[in-house]
Amino acid sequence: MREAYARWEFPPRFYLVAGLLEVTAAAFLAMPEMRLWGIALAGLIAFGAVVTLFNQRRYLSAVPAIILMVALFPASLAVPYETPQVH
Repeated sequence: MREAYARWEFPPRFYLVAGLLEVTAAAFLAMPEMRLWGIALAGLIAFGAVVTLFNQRRYLSAVPAIILMVALFPASLAVPYETPQVH
């Protein structure tokens, strides 16, 4: 990945930032109360990947990220919401 990022003119340590964001998204997705934030972060990461791959004319490589973005919508509907308690 470092070589690809360098070839695509990303900063030298960008792969570390990308990895940290991906791990953060995964951690948020694992916690029900933070899941919506995880979905939003994962969507932003996938969108950035699609834009980057399109800019590099790697259209078929972008398909999995596009599928992920489509799958995040129904996942967002499964986020537990608190209902107000009437006492």
